[in-house]
Amino acid sequence: MAEMNQTALMDKIRALSFALVETNLFLDGHPRNRAALRYFQRQKTELDRLVKEYEQRFCPMTAMGVQSENEWNWVTCPWPWQSEQEAAEGYMPPVAEGEEEE
Repeated sequence: MAEMNQTALMDKIRALSFALVETNLFLDGHPRNRAALRYFQRQKTELDRLVKEYEQRFCPMTAMGVQSENEWNWVTCPWPWQSEQEAAEGYMPPVAEGEEEE
């Protein structure tokens, strides 16, 4: 399978997230539905895989996804909801007074 670009990968993550929320709501009312539970588990496994891929290839999707030991790249990377064009324009927060970069 060809590698997805950032936008395609984010679209797939959003679709899976939506499906999981909807399945969660269904399971709240039908907690013994094994088919729905299996579906939820399969979609959750796929979502986890895609989020991991996204964070390895691009940037963290949440602050908990920061893996860099050199910088807090949650704020130096494009936000997950930015388009590729917006991300290409770049964003770097200003260094606060009294802060020094190492």
